[in-house]
Amino acid sequence: MHASHEISKRSEAVTGSHRLTKSNKTFHRYRINSIPCLKKTLPSAPTDDDRAWLEHYREEQRNTPVRLEETAKYLAGIISISLTIFIDKRPANLQSWTQGTLTVAAVLWMLSALLSFAVLFPWRYRYREDSPADVRRAHRRVVRVKMVLLVCSVMLFIVALGIGVFAFAKGFAAAPPGAAG
Repeated sequence: MHASHEISKRSEAVTGSHRLTKSNKTFHRYRINSIPCLKKTLPSAPTDDDRAWLEHYREEQRNTPVRLEETAKYLAGIISISLTIFIDKRPANLQSWTQGTLTVAAVLWMLSALLSFAVLFPWRYRYREDSPADVRRAHRRVVRVKMVLLVCSVMLFIVALGIGVFAFAKGFAAAPPGAAG
C-alpha cells in the first residue's frame, strides 16, 4: 500500500507538471499573440520594387571583387607616387635619425604596395563548377581574402605616411648660426 501511494503521488506530480507546462504554453502563446510586434506573420509576395532591390543587392555582391581590385589599383598608384616623393625629394639637412625612420617608412610602403598588388593577383580558388553552393562559398572566400589584403595594405600605408610626415616635420636640422643669409 505504501508503494502504490508513492506511485500515485509521482503520477500526480508528473500530471501537475504537465498541466503547468501546458498552461505555460497557453500563457506564452497568449502573451506573444497579444504583442503586435511579436505576432508571427507570413511574408507577403515580393513586389516588383522588392525584386529590383534584391537583384541590385545580388549584383552588388557579385561585383564586390571587382570594386576591391579597382580600389587596390588606386591605392597602388597613391603608394607609388607618395613613395617616390619621399625617396627622391629628401632634403640634405635632415637629421641622422630621420634617415632610419624614413627607411622604416619606405619598407612599410613597399609592404603596402605588395599587399595591394596581391589583391590584384588572380589567385586560384578551388570549387566545383557544377555546385552553386560551392561557387558561392568560393566567392565569399575571394571577397574575404581580398578585403583582408586591402585593409592591411591601407593600414600599412597610413602608418608609413604618418612616419614619413613625422620624419619630415621633425627631422630638419637647425641651420648653423650665420649660415642663413
